[in-house]
Amino acid sequence: MNIGRLHNRALLYHRTTEPNEYSEPVVTWTHYGYAWLSLEEQSANEDTQADRPVMVTTAVAKTRYRTDIVPTDRFVTGGATWEIKSIVNDDMNNEMLVMQCTKTD
Repeated sequence: MNIGRLHNRALLYHRTTEPNEYSEPVVTWTHYGYAWLSLEEQSANEDTQADRPVMVTTAVAKTRYRTDIVPTDRFVTGGATWEIKSIVNDDMNNEMLVMQCTKTD
C-alpha cells in the first residue's frame, strides 16, 4: 500500500436512530473517528429527489484496514459528505479497505 496517496483527512460518522418525543425514529449521525484516505471520483449524474434535480457523484475511497467502518457510515472530507455504499477488504489481506461512495449535491 502506498501511504502517500492517503492524503485526505476524513471525519467518520455512524448512523444512529433515536426516538423523538412522539416515539418516531429520528436518524442522527455520531462522530466516531478520523481516517486518512484517497478519494477518486468516478462519475457524476443528474437524478431527481423530492421532485428536484440533484447531482449524484460516485467515487472510490481507499483507507487502511479497520474493523469499525460499515456500509451504513458516512465521512466528511473537503467540505463534502460521502455516503458509504459498499466496502471490500482489498486482496483479503487486512491492509486496505476499498469503499464505493456517493455524494449528493
